[in-house]
Amino acid sequence: MREWNATPLQLRREWIALQAGDSLLLRGARGLRVEATPSPFPAEQAPLLWLTEEDELGDVFLRPGDSHVLRGNGRMVATAWGPISVRVVKAAVRGMTCPTPPAVAAGGSRALPLPAPRPDGRPAMQAERRGGPCHAEPRLPPACCGA
Repeated sequence: MREWNATPLQLRREWIALQAGDSLLLRGARGLRVEATPSPFPAEQAPLLWLTEEDELGDVFLRPGDSHVLRGNGRMVATAWGPISVRVVKAAVRGMTCPTPPAVAAGGSRALPLPAPRPDGRPAMQAERRGGPCHAEPRLPPACCGA
């Protein structure tokens, strides 16, 4: 069994370094942007951050370089499925968005498959990657699938 408070929380300036299984809870954070970057700690497991917002239909999966603006004002839980660093910042001014590169928008060679639907049938939400949307399909660890 994992001892949850065995290691101190690692801060790198404004970034919070999470290990696999660590969670972060935010309340009333509508409009804030959650950003992900690689963890400073080497690991075998690929970094992935799972965001669940209260009263929102879909979950969001972030890989390093991805970001997501929180839509709800309730609780948001971010869970690391591998070592990853996270920060929460004010979102850009409304109307200022990153353009989507034509290759991604047209489904070109850089486009990746859409995320798989959640086990309950609801769609998984897409995160934003700098320069366009992120269409990466998360690989669920066996513990999350009931295996």
